[in-house]
Amino acid sequence: MSARTLHLNLFVYPGGHHEAAWRYHGTDPKRLLDIGFYQDLARRAEAAAFDAVFFADGPSLADNVRHASRFRLEPFTWLSALAAATERIGLIATASTTYTEPYNLARLFSSLDHLSGGRAGWNIVTTGAPQAAGNFGLDEHPVHADRYDRAREFVEVVTKLWDSWEDEALVVDQKSGVFADTDRIHEINHTGRRRRLRVRGPLNLPRSPQGRPVYVQAGSSEDGRSFAAAHAEAVFTAHQTLRGGQEVYADLKARARALGRDPDRLLVLPGISPFIGSTEAEARALHEEFDDLTQPEYSLQLLRRLLGLELSAAELDGPVPRQLVEAGASAATAAASGWSWTSSTVSSPPCANCSTASRALAATAWSPGHPNRSPTRSRSGSSRGRPTASTSCRPG
Repeated sequence: MSARTLHLNLFVYPGGHHEAAWRYHGTDPKRLLDIGFYQDLARRAEAAAFDAVFFADGPSLADNVRHASRFRLEPFTWLSALAAATERIGLIATASTTYTEPYNLARLFSSLDHLSGGRAGWNIVTTGAPQAAGNFGLDEHPVHADRYDRAREFVEVVTKLWDSWEDEALVVDQKSGVFADTDRIHEINHTGRRRRLRVRGPLNLPRSPQGRPVYVQAGSSEDGRSFAAAHAEAVFTAHQTLRGGQEVYADLKARARALGRDPDRLLVLPGISPFIGSTEAEARALHEEFDDLTQPEYSLQLLRRLLGLELSAAELDGPVPRQLVEAGASAATAAASGWSWTSSTVSSPPCANCSTASRALAATAWSPGHPNRSPTRSRSGSSRGRPTASTSCRPG
């Protein structure tokens, strides 16, 4: 049996994934918009043999920015600057199929792939934030099924655009005066169902070093899993329980196999946010320090968004009232979030009160540890643009 390779990806969030990281002593919030900070992170990740740097994005302002550094850096501009500061590490940008057009997006990724020497990756999202609609002249956010229907066609179109220049289309023969073989450059003339997308092509720049970016996906819904099984080379997951993560892993592999794909070619990448100390006690103490900086209003807003619970009038240090859960969220929703039912209250591992309940929901999967327990990593060859475990970064 061949040795398995662990792929590592640095998931960069301005200020860190923990909502209160920007408040931690030793953090310099002024560096949140300093490109030098992100270039330094990318260089350090590259030196540590990480596969990629990953930037999340969304076309609207998060509603929790009052208490957390939840603004969004436009990823193509930022990753272009990181490309200039690194040599090998993959550069993964999040881009929406709902709020961009195929031709523009194909140009952006092709340009990043040329600029970086073949290191671009695309985290394909359909955008779940309904407030984004108003930023693009829409009265309503498209429904979930319609967004994924567009996403499937969108990927088809951009793939055609990236293939509109054949490998040998760029001639660059100074003696003959032929720069490009136009017989190897093709219009795509795509007209989709219900004329949703109409794109003539070809792309207006040559085929990039990779041909196209690595396809990454992060949705865990039924539509999301089907989409990932058909298109993704890597899937980012963020499940709260081991059982839930294992179920998604097995399901994605089975779906890929059913479509005739080699399931080993589809990477499943769980997210982690490690708190590291010299001892386990030190790491746990560090985690508690971060949690103690979280504003209660932020936690209550997160519970409201994730579970539909309105707990602003509840006793913050008391148990979560069962009647509020029953009124605001179904048992299925609670189970999916790692909650369990009891006779009179609902408890959430690892905490059981209102003021800290949201921390269990907010965490991707946090893990205390120390250097002597670091797992052994191995890498074979180049794995550009293929990410995995995420870590939290704060400026300091």
